[in-house]
Formats: sequence, C-alpha cells, structure tokens
Amino acid sequence: MKKVEIENHKYHFNDLPFTENKEVLEYVIYFQELYQIIRNLIGLIVNKNTEVRTTVGFVGGLLDRISESIMAISYLSSKRFNRDSAVVLVNLIELRTDLKYISEKPKEIEKWFKHEKKNYKPWGFSFQINSFEDKQLIEIDKTIYEICSMAKHGNPVGKDIGFNLGISEEGLFYNGNGDSRITDYLQWAYFYGVDAIESGLKIVQEHGLEFPTIQKDLKNLEMKTKSFTVKILERKIWDYVYQENPKIKELDEKLEKLTREKEKIEKKIKHLS
Repeated sequence: MKKVEIENHKYHFNDLPFTENKEVLEYVIYFQELYQIIRNLIGLIVNKNTEVRTTVGFVGGLLDRISESIMAISYLSSKRFNRDSAVVLVNLIELRTDLKYISEKPKEIEKWFKHEKKNYKPWGFSFQINSFEDKQLIEIDKTIYEICSMAKHGNPVGKDIGFNLGISEEGLFYNGNGDSRITDYLQWAYFYGVDAIESGLKIVQEHGLEFPTIQKDLKNLEMKTKSFTVKILERKIWDYVYQENPKIKELDEKLEKLTREKEKIEKKIKHLS
C-alpha cells in the first residue's frame, strides 16, 4: 500500500497482487535484463554522438520507446493483465518493424524525417514486412500481428483473444484467469525486442559504430533463455496432447503416482536394511 498526500488530502493506493504463474515471472526477470541492454545501447549511441540524425534521432528514439514497451509488457503480465500485454505488443512490433525496415533499406530513412502526415506513418506494416529479405518470417509476422491486433481492437472474430466473456458458436464463454496466451505474448515480445536491438546495431554499424559489449550481453541473455523457451514449448505440446487425448493424461497421472509410491517403498526398505 502506498500513501500519497494531494492538496492536504491523504490517499491510499493498494497495489495489485503478482501473478503466481512461474513462467510469466521468469520472463519478467529476462525482460529486465533485456531492458538494461537496450538502455546501455542507447547510452553508448548518445555518447558517440556520430551521425546524430540517424543514430540518435532514429535508432535511439525507437529503442527508447521499445524499452518502455518491454517494461510495460513486463508489468502488465506480472499483474495478470494478459490481454493488455498484447495491446502494447502491437506497438512494440511496429517499432521493431520500422528499425528492421531501415536496417535493410537505409536509404528510406529520409522518408522518416520528411514525413508530415499525422494520421499514418511513412510506411504501412504489410508493405514493410513484405519487403523483408527473410521471406519465411513474413507469414509468422503477419499471424502474430493479426492475433495481437484482435486483442487490441476487441475484434469479435477473435472471441477469447479479445474478451474474457462473450459468445461463440459453442455458446457463452468465460475465462476468469484472463488470456491463456500470455506465454505466447511474452515469447513474441522477447523475440521482437532482441530483433529490434540487432536491427539497431546493424543501422549504427553503417555509420561506423561498433558495440561488441552489447552483442556479448545479448548473446549471454539468449543462452539463458534458450532452455527456458524449450521447456515452455514442451509444456505446450503436452497440453495439446492431453487436450486431444484425455486418457493419456489420466494414465500419466497414475504413472506419476505409482512412481512416487515406489520411491517411498524403496526408502522404507533402505531404512530397514
């Protein structure tokens, strides 16, 4: 609880409880490290003060916003606002896409600085990703952006993507625990955050700036998250298997129970001998 005094009136603010989802909390830890890497990179870019217009004005500016999005997603997910994490993720994806686009087409930077329209950005999202060199990632980008956009805009087509409570073809649905896709959102946010850093590094390298410490820190963080990502993927696969084949889950639970009982018996025998 936090106490605040405003114009001689005292107010009490109760903080919301943290989620008990350990996967989410582990992501929060990694997001804090990712945030610090981005802030360090911004500091290095500003200190070099080379080609300020592009390196600081564009790369530094976008990375600054991305670092805010990273921490906003971290906080929202830790407080169980799962769907709102996807809302902020839309912004993160768009900012990363701007960086990636310029990293592959550096001459387009002039359109960014000369842009004067208030109701839309220099380039559309679809136009940008369709120009990317890695064609295999285009459909992935489109799908992720589509899912997060349905959450952001409350598109009825998305059903439980956009709402906890609503109507589908099967009837009324309600999910009191919030959007179950939270680990997907966090995994995507991590991927786009890393990709934004790599795109930013590529742009500043064109202006003679090299930051090996940032690359090293990023590599170390990716090594930490690799086994964690595999663990989540395995869990999701088994969730799907159990959903499609409930009897398999029942058998696995019985096997786990028998294994525990066997271990107890073995300990007793060992104690008696």
